[in-house]
Amino acid sequence: MKKVYLSLFAAGAFVGAQAQQMALRPTSHKLIDNGSTQVSTPGALRASSVALGNAQNMLTVLLSGQNQVSYNPELNSILFVHRQNAADNGGVGAGNVIRFNVSTDGGATFQLNKLLTPGILAGTTAPVTACRYPQVTIWNPSGNTDPANAYAVSTGATLNSVNPGQWGIIQASSAKFDGSNNVDAYFDVFGDNTTFHCYGVQTASDGNMWALASRLSTTADNADQVDYSSFSVLKGVFNTGTNSVDWTVASALPWSIFTYNDPDNGLTGQANSWNIGFAPDGQTGYAVINGTQSTTTPRPAPQPYVYKTTDGGANWTPLPVHDFSAEQWVIDNIPGANDTQLPRPYFSDMDMTVDANGKMHMITEIVTQSLGNSSDSAGYVFTDLTTQFVMHLATSDGISWEIDKLSDVYGTDYEWPSSQPPGPGQSNRPQASRTADGTKVFFSWNSSGDSETENILPDMYGAGLNVTTGLWTAAKSLTFNTNAEGAAWFHTVAPISITGGADFDYEIPTVYAEPGSTDTDPCGFFYLKGVGFNDSEFAFGIGITENAIDNKVAVFPNPTNGAVEVMLNDLGTVELSVMDVTGRMVAAERTSKLQHTLDISEQPAGIYMLTIRSEQGQTTRRIVKQ
Repeated sequence: MKKVYLSLFAAGAFVGAQAQQMALRPTSHKLIDNGSTQVSTPGALRASSVALGNAQNMLTVLLSGQNQVSYNPELNSILFVHRQNAADNGGVGAGNVIRFNVSTDGGATFQLNKLLTPGILAGTTAPVTACRYPQVTIWNPSGNTDPANAYAVSTGATLNSVNPGQWGIIQASSAKFDGSNNVDAYFDVFGDNTTFHCYGVQTASDGNMWALASRLSTTADNADQVDYSSFSVLKGVFNTGTNSVDWTVASALPWSIFTYNDPDNGLTGQANSWNIGFAPDGQTGYAVINGTQSTTTPRPAPQPYVYKTTDGGANWTPLPVHDFSAEQWVIDNIPGANDTQLPRPYFSDMDMTVDANGKMHMITEIVTQSLGNSSDSAGYVFTDLTTQFVMHLATSDGISWEIDKLSDVYGTDYEWPSSQPPGPGQSNRPQASRTADGTKVFFSWNSSGDSETENILPDMYGAGLNVTTGLWTAAKSLTFNTNAEGAAWFHTVAPISITGGADFDYEIPTVYAEPGSTDTDPCGFFYLKGVGFNDSEFAFGIGITENAIDNKVAVFPNPTNGAVEVMLNDLGTVELSVMDVTGRMVAAERTSKLQHTLDISEQPAGIYMLTIRSEQGQTTRRIVKQ
């Protein structure tokens, strides 16, 4: 059965982050290389920023599929991995070396620039010449509670001298938290120098590590093949004899992209994002690819292809492919594609997690598909889009899907650099996290608010779901009144969140970037300590009977200068509540009238969420206060 929809929050702008030389906003932070530093004065802001290591350029954090932050609750430890800034490390190794930052006190302080790739630093890793886009997970020996015995485990793409300047080999490094016992190794899953990004690296409860690797085309682009033509589930087992991880292919997924012809002929396929995740039991897991394998005409837009394991990763089975174009929400909200005028939802960037019940949850951007007339477009382009969406989807069988809108996202075509300062533009950066026990799942994304036409002043927004009760939090700005307000560039979160934090019941380990003047300049990173949700915030029911009253409510004028009229058709007594973007209740009223005046004139300009509850169900409306 379908699930009905509730708009938790609506704000933002949508711009791609796909190229070079971006123009950036001024910043008050500075690159710091002499140890962990708390930027904000304690108590001055809602959350504090802790300075981490720097990178030689931004080509280390631009991809949202990477898990660059890892948290282990048994150790109360947090890791962040990045390419180094050579100037901070004796000028040796350029930006090709991978280092990590470690906190063993829940993110209060960090030790910086621990070395993960000694071979790269020494120049002894031929044919590998450089490391890029690293990710990290924590391997902790069974029963261990001492961080000194745990390891940082990293994977990532590399460049090599076999095909100079090209990808094709995976970095696999590990080191103790103090930087000792560091080992870097390299492997090629497909054996022909075509292995590319392996996203979603994480450690399951049984100690096994997992990632989902893609394959590059073996021929020139736009010839007879396309990138990401194959995917392999990678399994990592820690080898205590070598103090490193042995990575093997646990499963070659039954994914095959067909012949890549001229898009006008309708024979093309592609993948644009992928990830992997496991439930707390370590047995149920999912690998998800947003893409398409179809050769039909008209070809469908990329959508989720889901593979599932219930035996700890030994076997992976493809779930049925769902036709999202037939969903009523898609019909109502996605403009028709330009060839048939029929809606074809284009699933773009994504992240995912798995809850305590073994259900897969993903957060993804959805836009509309248009067809390109150039082979460079791979058959898909974004043209004249005014509205896209950040969506939550969940399934356990591929047949029944829950679909919830987290945010409207306003923007223009993919654009780089930003057409207006302070820049840069970036995607909405969907991220997912869960509690260690899997009873709460959290989703976050970047948005610059309705006042911006591009995502150039990003805040980090988020919402949480209690999978036991089915209740959501309201979406809110997680960076409001923090150092990262309007500057949460390329935020990245840990797959596991903190339970029982100092500031919130559930805190999301988050790192955000501080770019330089362009993407090739040195950049810094900061841990944002103290962002999250409380148990009391899980109060919004979704998918119960909302559709029963959706057509019985109208709110006008909207935008408003203060007062709005709420029309209530045959609903009896209703409760009205208004919350701002931080989740603060600003109004709560009760009425039995058919028309009720709601006055928020005393509130500052911004976006507010009005929730209407009655015995027939509930619905939510977004109000823009000018």
